[in-house]
Amino acid sequence: MKTIIHRAETRGYADLEWKKSYYTFSCEGYFQPERIDFGNLRILNEELIEPTTGYPAQPHDNIEIISFPLQGSLYHQNTQGTTDILQPGEIQVLSTGKGIIHSEQNPSEKERLQLLQLWIFPKQKDYLPDYKKQQFHYEEKAGKICTMICPEPSGKELKINQNAYISTSILRKGDILPYLIHSPGQGTYVFVLSGKIHIAGMWMDSKDGMGIWETEVFEVKAVSEEAEILLIEVPMELAQY
Repeated sequence: MKTIIHRAETRGYADLEWKKSYYTFSCEGYFQPERIDFGNLRILNEELIEPTTGYPAQPHDNIEIISFPLQGSLYHQNTQGTTDILQPGEIQVLSTGKGIIHSEQNPSEKERLQLLQLWIFPKQKDYLPDYKKQQFHYEEKAGKICTMICPEPSGKELKINQNAYISTSILRKGDILPYLIHSPGQGTYVFVLSGKIHIAGMWMDSKDGMGIWETEVFEVKAVSEEAEILLIEVPMELAQY
């Protein structure tokens, strides 16, 4: 098993008038050559967006963009005619493919938006753009792995154009959660949304991240009264177009 850990305080940081951003990997004005990506996971950003502000309409292509609010509301609009508002517990996948223009805004006049956004390279280029969202409840996450995004959904999971699996779990103190990696050549990035955990011989606190690869299975143990984690499994070899 190989691991790499990124403590919360080592993330890149930008403070603009309308948002504060924390970058796990190099993004915008933050660049660290040793922190470009984890396999096909390119971006993992935590954004704090002030009321009635946000990202204006902008084009993207050939990237899978996953967004979900941790606190507050997220307003999404795109050139496919989609307008939507996401609340905590909901997640969206924007498959940009051949190209799409979209905006992400905080519609509230009072409450700040805390948003987590991931970018994952797709397995192929120039597919048709698509937008999907889904809600996942506390009881679906409590004490077990809740897969929210996968390449071949069999239930309420959202589809992604990559052999990637994005899951979450809420654990109580002492709970031990085994995670089985789906395919050889895959790695999993574990991001602590809240609480404290123990994994691969290391203690991890809120907003810490750890990449794990060259193993078939690992275990996560909750050491705080409650801990919520995000599991991002991706191919470690970058897609060749």
